[in-house]
Amino acid sequence: MAETNVPGTGFEVEVPPKGVRLRSKEKEEIKEGDVVYLFSKGIGEITAINQPYKIERKGDDLVLKPISDDLGPAEARATLAKEIANIISPKIKEQVASMVEEALKTKHKVLLEKMKEEAEAGKEPKMKRTRGCVFLEIGDLQTVL
Repeated sequence: MAETNVPGTGFEVEVPPKGVRLRSKEKEEIKEGDVVYLFSKGIGEITAINQPYKIERKGDDLVLKPISDDLGPAEARATLAKEIANIISPKIKEQVASMVEEALKTKHKVLLEKMKEEAEAGKEPKMKRTRGCVFLEIGDLQTVL
């Protein structure tokens, strides 16, 4: 039995070749047409599966069908990403600064001292994203956040 974060919506899952069958205890909580993401719960971690599924009805069953998504045209995604970033940036600036501070607290003192020297010397800080990780660069120094 798997559990969701919605009260009373435990469900059983079987994996046939053409999709994941979802038999809900309370089908009204999980409706046909809903788009859902799956999560895998392991010991001490929850992993999201970055694939949207649409709930479809097949007889008495609700079936999760992967939404065939070629991600859409690159230009449309770029436009949406920019619009979302413009909407949320002013609201998360303070959170980003706090998160950087918290992440840097876990780094070695020698690295922090060198990064501070680089920043005080006027080296431009940059944030980079590589393979899903966010890095802080100051001058020639780099650390994952």
